[in-house]
Amino acid sequence: MRQFLAQRGYSEVYTYSFAQSGTGAEIEVINPVGKDRPFIRKDFGMGISSSLIFNNYNADIIGIEDVNIFEFGNVFSINDGKITETMSLAIASAPRSKAKSKIVLDELENLIHEIALLIGLEEIEPTLNGNVMGSGALKFDAPIKEFNFDELIKDLPEPTEYQPLALENRDVHYQTLSAYPFIVRDIAIFVPQEVTEEYIEALLKKEGGELVVRLSQFDKFQKPDETRISYGYRLVFQSFTKTLTDDEINGIMEHITALCNAENNWQVR
Repeated sequence: MRQFLAQRGYSEVYTYSFAQSGTGAEIEVINPVGKDRPFIRKDFGMGISSSLIFNNYNADIIGIEDVNIFEFGNVFSINDGKITETMSLAIASAPRSKAKSKIVLDELENLIHEIALLIGLEEIEPTLNGNVMGSGALKFDAPIKEFNFDELIKDLPEPTEYQPLALENRDVHYQTLSAYPFIVRDIAIFVPQEVTEEYIEALLKKEGGELVVRLSQFDKFQKPDETRISYGYRLVFQSFTKTLTDDEINGIMEHITALCNAENNWQVR
């Protein structure tokens, strides 16, 4: 299931098993790991919501268009006076564009239908059917679905063999993340149609300097009667040694703008 979801663009997250008061959790821990989380979770609602918000905020530095996540883990409830521990699966998606916000729920429903077919069921019903409302943290509504995974797979046959999970023959690299906040700036440029995207991107990276940790194109269009093409780029600035200031980044963007406008028939919009 992890492989299935990862292949469809979803990333696995791990959230706290311990819950805050006021989250609806019923089971209080005798010796909590922290006074702020004295309960054990009854579902993934609060944790997955926080993960959507956190990853949405960091989407530009991560380099993702939308936040698609899932989580496997145990949840706890009281049934007939006994504590029940259940393996649960939560799937959630936070769109970052108006176009994606109109189809995100349909895409999630289609994914759930695929999961049902994969397991051999006609349909599966969520135990939690939630939604993180669009606000200052999330611009658009983000649906959350959670399922009793133990119940979903109870009729599946026992596996006779297991696939290796290790990454074989992969050249894997890890990069340290900066502890300092990042700053995002967008730039849109009209250029002659013979100018390549590679040339534009090389110029932006060079003139942005070492503080440009990520560059991505978010727009490209050409009007029917226009000989130039408009490109839109997002530059993410971050330092490993200090907190950047707006004045510092504004100076770099003014320098980039001046150089682009100096190019033959270029125009920063």
